[in-house]
Amino acid sequence: MASISDKDMFLTSEETKLLEESYQHEQEGKLISNKELRKELVFYPDSIMTTEEKRIFEQGVGELKIGKTTPLSKLKEELGI
Repeated sequence: MASISDKDMFLTSEETKLLEESYQHEQEGKLISNKELRKELVFYPDSIMTTEEKRIFEQGVGELKIGKTTPLSKLKEELGI
């Protein structure tokens, strides 16, 4: 009976190629940290944003972190929902 720990049987050919490249880069010391990579990205892979949209998004995240938010009930009231 085959072992399920053999993850290669679940990878597509593209995923296998990327995994091999990753192993090669690891051996060559060419890895980039996740934090450094995110600094280089203008958008996250799962959502494409323009530079202006990114600025607005980051402003909103900053406001959220400092507690500058509007309660949902107040927002609904202002929108007449």
